[in-house]
Amino acid sequence: MVFLAMQDEPDLDPLISTWLNESRTVLAPLVHWAEGTMAPVELKNPLPQVDPNPKAKPREPNGGVVSQSPPAVVLVPGVAFTAEGSRLGRGGGFYDRFLHALPQSTLRIGIGFSAQIQKVLPTERHDEPVSHLLTEAGWIGSPPCQEQQ
Repeated sequence: MVFLAMQDEPDLDPLISTWLNESRTVLAPLVHWAEGTMAPVELKNPLPQVDPNPKAKPREPNGGVVSQSPPAVVLVPGVAFTAEGSRLGRGGGFYDRFLHALPQSTLRIGIGFSAQIQKVLPTERHDEPVSHLLTEAGWIGSPPCQEQQ
């Protein structure tokens, strides 16, 4: 599962397009604002366009809701991260609730820019960490494939 990047987030569209062209199933979150939840929805080509308005809501996936097994890997955006995996989101708790409901075996990879890595972040009990971090400078900590060998 990926995210459809907003203007201030790493652009995953080229990666997503490659995966879709390889006939992979790619999911992205559909936010249910009134319920405070999000659901995995399949992505299809062409991908939704980025809204030039910096205050725009996240782009919505263009496929159907997936009700089968949860994703094995979730790429998670954030406003800031620590090297230990703490994550600061945009304040709505959507990813925290979503990640909390997933099995512990789900790989949670934080995706951000190296400038977003902080030494300490304010965290609360309900905050869900990521298991790995990837920035334009590379992996923070060990890449997940090395850890599983």
